[in-house]
Amino acid sequence: MAYVAFVFDVFSRGIVGWRAATPMTTDLVVHALDRAIQCTRRRAGFDDLAGLVHQADVGA
Repeated sequence: MAYVAFVFDVFSRGIVGWRAATPMTTDLVVHALDRAIQCTRRRAGFDDLAGLVHQADVGA
C-alpha cells in the first residue's frame, strides 16, 4: 500500500507539490506542502503564508 499527498494550486489548476510514502503520517503531508511552498511561493518572493487556504479529504 502506498499513500500519496498532492498540493494543488486552484488558481493555476496545477499540482505544485506531492509526496508518496508507505506509512500515512503527518510527515507525508508536511513534506508535500513544504515542497509546494519552496517551488512556487518562495521563488516568486512570497515568504508570508498568511491567507493560504487548505482542504483535507481523508477518505470515508
